[in-house]
Amino acid sequence: MSEQDKFDAAVKRMGMPPMGHLELYVRPGLGSKGLYWESRGRADAVPAETWRSLREAALATGHAKFDAADLDGLMIGEASLEVVIRDPKVQASGAWLYLERPVFRAVFTEGMFLIDGKWDHKWPVVLDAADLTEIFSAEYDSNANYQHDPTEGPIYHAATALADRCKALFDPIRAGQLVASGTSTKTLGAVQISDDQWSRSDKWIDIEGHDLLDKKFGTCAVWWSGVRVRLPQPLSDKTTPAPPTRVSPKSPIQRLKKPVADAVAECLKEAGFDSNRGDLSYEALAHAIAPCMSRRLKKPYTSATDLAALKKAVSRHFRERRK
Repeated sequence: MSEQDKFDAAVKRMGMPPMGHLELYVRPGLGSKGLYWESRGRADAVPAETWRSLREAALATGHAKFDAADLDGLMIGEASLEVVIRDPKVQASGAWLYLERPVFRAVFTEGMFLIDGKWDHKWPVVLDAADLTEIFSAEYDSNANYQHDPTEGPIYHAATALADRCKALFDPIRAGQLVASGTSTKTLGAVQISDDQWSRSDKWIDIEGHDLLDKKFGTCAVWWSGVRVRLPQPLSDKTTPAPPTRVSPKSPIQRLKKPVADAVAECLKEAGFDSNRGDLSYEALAHAIAPCMSRRLKKPYTSATDLAALKKAVSRHFRERRK
């Protein structure tokens, strides 16, 4: 029996509400063990159907595919946002996580990370899923953080998705498939950064400032600023060409505005569901692409009204494709 089937079976065991006007809720950190009927959810509870839809989307959505050439010429912060934060599976898992704990919304919408007890745009280059699990679990009660079944709730899935994408970003630099260069704060000259720097636990990046940092004793110092990644030049090429000119966005997360229908198509494509939605409901797909829609149209898709409208837009997308 799959994890989704287990949850559906738990919902079925709850039967019909004992009296009218009751809704089924989930206590965060307990999943199927935290189902209960109530006319109005408790402060930190979420509707069971919303929880189920986001879980379904997080499990079904895969990582985006990319290769080193896709990152050629990007600043390190831009590359981090593109490969890690904006990844469809990271976004879907994140939406499920911050449904339970809104404090983590900034991780998946602004690229924030918890460093020494404060939220900042600084991320370690060596990131383990266990470290993220510890950060996420700290916001839950000790007896309600999915210890009974780590894979049932969003903590495990969000942590593993982020750790996977961080590794996917830095592995090509470690392997020499991408070359990172920046301005040394010691010499004030442009230098190529050694591959082994990207495997050190004391090295962090600032995705807002595009810097590579050295973190020791609770202090982050910039060692290389303006870090950019590019494809290695052929050995026969004796010249060092200027890095490609790119227009930096006004903010790291900024996206161009598009009509709703076009944005829906692009977000579904990004999540891997543009032509085939599989077994996912339109509601589950709407929840899955809501963060992408918010990013593209600069409009929050968080309220029940917004998500209902998005569900209709998703439905229209697939109806049009069948014509």
